[in-house]
Amino acid sequence: MTIFSTFGLFIALSLLTALLLAVIAIKPWLRAPRTHSKPLDNQLLGINVAVFRERLAELKQIKTVASLMSITIKIKT
Repeated sequence: MTIFSTFGLFIALSLLTALLLAVIAIKPWLRAPRTHSKPLDNQLLGINVAVFRERLAELKQIKTVASLMSITIKIKT
């Protein structure tokens, strides 16, 4: 075997491996259903939004307390 046949074999096997991995990666997307047979459950989304709003309210309270503390520190000094 010469260096060119070894290099050619390497390139051929590399391309074959890349093609095989591409088919394995793309195949699930091609098999995915086009439409949802069941309606989506938005309950978790609603819970997440509620938790997010509660957290924003908590952060607003913390910010208010921190600004009041900084005002009292400025007044004392």
